[in-house]
Amino acid sequence: MNWLVGLVLIGAAQGPLQPPLAPPGATEEFLRSVLEVERMMEQGDFAAASARAQALPKKQIVIDWDDSKAPADFRGEFAEARDAAIKEWGKMLPFFKVKFGRPADVRISFEPSLPLPAGSDLPAGAVHSVAYVSGEPAVETVIGLQRGNPALPVDAVDVYNEVGFALAYYYGAGQTQPNGSFTGRSDVSMRSRNKPSLWEIGITKFNLELVDFLHTNLEKKKRVAAQAPSVVLQPLTLDLGSTVQGQDVDFTVQASNVGTGPLALRLIPDCGCLLVTRPAPLDAQKSALLRLSMETTDFVGDQHKKVLVYTNDPERPVVELTIKLRVKPVYRILDPKSGLVDAKASEGKHEFYVVVDDPESFRITDSQIDGWNGKVSIERWSGTIADPELNEPPKPKKGYRIKVQLDPDIPNGRLFATVLLRTNHEKFGILRHGMTVQSGIVASPNVLFMGEVGKDPKRMHLFVSRLSKPFNVTKVEVDSPYFRVEHRSNANGTEHRVTVTYLGNAEFGLLASQLRIYTDDPQQPVVSALVRASVQ
Repeated sequence: MNWLVGLVLIGAAQGPLQPPLAPPGATEEFLRSVLEVERMMEQGDFAAASARAQALPKKQIVIDWDDSKAPADFRGEFAEARDAAIKEWGKMLPFFKVKFGRPADVRISFEPSLPLPAGSDLPAGAVHSVAYVSGEPAVETVIGLQRGNPALPVDAVDVYNEVGFALAYYYGAGQTQPNGSFTGRSDVSMRSRNKPSLWEIGITKFNLELVDFLHTNLEKKKRVAAQAPSVVLQPLTLDLGSTVQGQDVDFTVQASNVGTGPLALRLIPDCGCLLVTRPAPLDAQKSALLRLSMETTDFVGDQHKKVLVYTNDPERPVVELTIKLRVKPVYRILDPKSGLVDAKASEGKHEFYVVVDDPESFRITDSQIDGWNGKVSIERWSGTIADPELNEPPKPKKGYRIKVQLDPDIPNGRLFATVLLRTNHEKFGILRHGMTVQSGIVASPNVLFMGEVGKDPKRMHLFVSRLSKPFNVTKVEVDSPYFRVEHRSNANGTEHRVTVTYLGNAEFGLLASQLRIYTDDPQQPVVSALVRASVQ
């Protein structure tokens, strides 16, 4: 029996197993739930740990889809959007499978409207909650059928994005700033479908690897070491003083791990002007300097930037750093009309200003226009002008007046042109100023392609606008019985949203229809667009 005692002693000497490191960016709820299971396993309470672990994310999940409060005409469209979001996740995660029913891991439902979040005048587009509790859905998602302020009906793109976020949330990936990924959801109506980012996929895979590790060792009744890192960042607010445009400013933040497990960090700035590094994991009771830099070529005035520090600390999964810096501009491009050119009202003429401290040392030597035919003239200038971006009232300034004369033969529509100014400045050798040139009332897009459709309804939108003068849409009509159209105006009457609804059950093949938007403008009584769909 001595050999058996020896094995027991060797096992005890080896101590608990070290679990994989939880990734920075995992949600507080996921990190806390994992830590609870690890602590139970560390203490040898495998029955309680096993019961608790059953609620953690799985590779194959069940969704409870309740669309009973959604309009009957759009249930098929919403279900199609749901399936498209699930398919996007499946492209990135081959093991990911979904079935529908109860008991569910994720429950998604609809309500006519949702309340205002505290301190906001924008109603919630959806409410997502997460709690990993056995026998209950881990994620509850409620999607509002009205969205935005003023309220507009939710559409399939919004449903798609909210379903995509609900799945990311289930796998422990938290909400980020809007960035085109599923975790970058927004309460306003989005015009494009988000995609799962590599970061979200990485968090999901790391989290599932950690969950698999726990289940494997629960079956073997092996103890694991509970990982409880604790982050301290100093300082949280940095005032970097002042600098001149074009100069880089380097700074550091001290990160300390006062917990009992390795600390993982990831820094996500809110601006491309902030350069950050990916620090190595920080062992318990260790500290390190995080090195950052701010680049000021395109940023002037009082800068207030944020860096979100994502961690694997269950108590502080996200810490916010605030950076303040005053940047003195080398030049300013000031455009009283914000680069918007109403081609008909202005006859193609446009002016803007380049403000500099000393026109003798900062000279504009050449110019050209890209995007449309035209001429540019440059003249020395001094006068009084405001700088709204820097919150400056009208003040005496000097520099250059840039006069643009576009070819007046601009057809009804919208184009984008850029004025390029060559200078003698070493750092700012070429200045660019973009202009949106619009002639008349414009439908955007002028061809609305609804993609593949079938027997179920589907909605999409286009926008009709004019830059400088309000107008009314008197009616909209479409020449196909398979579409229905309606419109809604913005507050000042310069933009109108046209909603096109495919009603379903068209014959197989390409479906095309002319959309006519009638206005009260005698010069443009009708604006036309084309609606296309591929019936499968």
